[in-house]
Amino acid sequence: MKPIKTLQHNLRIFAAGAVAVLLAAVMLAGFSLANLNSGVSANAAGYTYIALGDSITTGYGLVDAENDGFVSILATDLNKTAYNAGVDGLTSTELLAALDATSENYAVYAAAISTAEVVTITIGGNDLLAVFYELIATLCNTAGGTSYTGENIKAILSNPMSNVIAALNILNTINGTDYSAAITASTEFTTAVQGTVSNINTIAAAIKALNSDVVILVANQYNPYQWIGSSYANIVSLFTAGVTAYNTALSVGASGDYTVVDVASAFAASETTLTNADTSTYNFDIHPTAEGHAVIAATMESAYASVTGTEINPDPDTSDTSELEAEIADLQQQISDLEAQLETKSGDISDLEAQIADLEGQVSDLESDLAAKTAELEETAADLAAKTAELEETQNSTDSSTIYIILIIVLAVVAVIGICTSVGLLVTSKRKK
Repeated sequence: MKPIKTLQHNLRIFAAGAVAVLLAAVMLAGFSLANLNSGVSANAAGYTYIALGDSITTGYGLVDAENDGFVSILATDLNKTAYNAGVDGLTSTELLAALDATSENYAVYAAAISTAEVVTITIGGNDLLAVFYELIATLCNTAGGTSYTGENIKAILSNPMSNVIAALNILNTINGTDYSAAITASTEFTTAVQGTVSNINTIAAAIKALNSDVVILVANQYNPYQWIGSSYANIVSLFTAGVTAYNTALSVGASGDYTVVDVASAFAASETTLTNADTSTYNFDIHPTAEGHAVIAATMESAYASVTGTEINPDPDTSDTSELEAEIADLQQQISDLEAQLETKSGDISDLEAQIADLEGQVSDLESDLAAKTAELEETAADLAAKTAELEETQNSTDSSTIYIILIIVLAVVAVIGICTSVGLLVTSKRKK
């Protein structure tokens, strides 16, 4: 049962991660769970750069959208003060409505745009989402005998865990056959593309009516899945066809009020993956990575420079760099010398460590010898102490004997003297007689 449970788990991850995000947008649509920005506000007046559009403009999916989003990068490189009025999930119809003179926020949009020097717009993908729901429903119904409506598809994809099998069937239908030609040639798709281009033209005209000098840059759409590999070839083909059809219509139908920025070609030229899509983790998120936003910013800069004749981030003057180069070379040489010294010192340290180890061995030997000598001396000292005691005892005995002999001799002498005296007295007495 364990392999089955693992398969079910992977299917759920795949359905939740892939299907929900894969069909959440068509091109660069900005579908999200919550808006990062809520459009323009009263404090937007006075900025020299206004960014309008969907979740590409808001920086949806970035860890640090405030700094890594293309709006921030572009503002820094153009030396502009930026106001990000992007709204996640915004459609061209909704943006056009906001710029209508009768709209609730028209005054603040008008005030912001009137002081701007440049306006960027990322818009269009969300407009095509509804028609895609309907087209996908038709494809699924034809291929599998289902009776989906566009609303059914939307409901399933909005919450794939509620019907995993249905979500997987939808994904398999899209990737199972190459429907790119059928979808892009359909009346529904063609009408949606033309309507989006028409809305963008009207949006640009409204902006120009508020500020005739402002530069308007409109990004076209890139293929977010060009890096996901051959296993999803039909999905890649579908998005390539859709992007190509939309971008062609935008280029051909664009009015003279704005410049189309060819983000699609910049992305297509990159070998590095520039979107969050990663099939190894079943992630089909179409939004750009930080690297993708950097590419968008660079492409916008090139377009701005072309329109205005402005040199963006000119190369620094290198005519007086010889002194700096010499200093760098000197520092590099110093580093090389220090490394050589360090290598020499390392050898010296090794020699010293060997000498220290040898000395420590000698000290250990001396300590052993000292301990042995100390023990020997202590033993000798004990013997000497014993001999001294013996001699002292012998001397004491000798002294006593000598005294006795002397006394005997003295007594003998006295006795002799006494005898002699007695004899003398006796002789004398006899003589007198």
